[in-house]
Amino acid sequence: MADFKHTATFTGTEPISLDEAKAYLRVSTTADNAYITSLISTARETIEKDTNTALVTNSYKEYLDGFPVSNGGIIDLQVSGALNTSTPVSISYMGSDSVTHDITLVLDTDFVSGEFRGRPRLQPINVWATARDLIGSVKISYTIDPIVATELPLIQAMYLLISHFYDNRSPIVYGSVKEMPIGYKKLIRPYKNFYF
Repeated sequence: MADFKHTATFTGTEPISLDEAKAYLRVSTTADNAYITSLISTARETIEKDTNTALVTNSYKEYLDGFPVSNGGIIDLQVSGALNTSTPVSISYMGSDSVTHDITLVLDTDFVSGEFRGRPRLQPINVWATARDLIGSVKISYTIDPIVATELPLIQAMYLLISHFYDNRSPIVYGSVKEMPIGYKKLIRPYKNFYF
C-alpha cells in the first residue's frame, strides 16, 4: 500500500473554462478573472483529492514501504483513471545493498497493466527487485489520464465548489455558520475511490 502521493503542477486545460465559470457565477467584469481561474484549479484539485480520481492528465508519485510479495506482486495505484502508457512508469528504490536504483519500466516486458475498481495496477512479468524494508523505500512515478473528466456530476460538483469559494472569501462568517451544501457530497460519492 502506498503511503502517500502527490502530483506535479498541472499546466493543461481545466475541465471548466474561465468563461464557463464566470457565466455560472453571473460575473461580467474582468476584475476577478485571476481569482476565478485559481478557484477552478482549487475545485478540480479538491475533487481529485476527495475522490482519488483524475479529472485531467497529470503525473503522480507514490511511496511504498517495499515491493509487495503477496498477490503476485501486484501494485494497485491509488488514483483512478487510465495509466498513460505513452509516458514511462519509473521506479526508484533503495535496494538491499543500500544503493538507490532507478529503473524505467517497459510495458509488456517488465509489467502488465491492468485495472481493479477503476484504479490502474502494475503486475510484474517476473518479480520485483528486493527493496529494503524502509518507509518510502520504493517510489513509483506515473501519469494518469482521466476516464471521467466529462462526467456531468463531477463537473457540477466543481461548479458548486467554485461558487461556494467565490461567495465565501473570508474565514469569518457573520450571522449563521453554513457548511458546504450536501449536494457536493452526493455528487462525488459514486466516484469516490476508497483506497485501502
